[in-house]
Amino acid sequence: MTDVPDVNIIGMIMLEPAGITPSDTETIICSNYITVVKKVIQGEADLAFLLAEVFDEFFNLVKKQGHSLISSKIHVLHHALLAGPNFSEKQSILQDTL
Repeated sequence: MTDVPDVNIIGMIMLEPAGITPSDTETIICSNYITVVKKVIQGEADLAFLLAEVFDEFFNLVKKQGHSLISSKIHVLHHALLAGPNFSEKQSILQDTL
């Protein structure tokens, strides 16, 4: 995740229905969304929180290497949860739960 509090809080809230809490996670803080996406693509992170507009900009780059699991549309904030290749065996379970 980046240091954008709104995105991180909404991202963690989006994980709650799957029973994933902050204590279940190890957080990697990145300086920008490009680095966040790279961490997932390179398998250094299983999930990423992104603004939906950022995911849309990166979509062609990441659509073969990561999958959007869920998106939110909370007023003016729109978010996407990105899952990397190392998370593929758990992806459908998390997506069904969400």
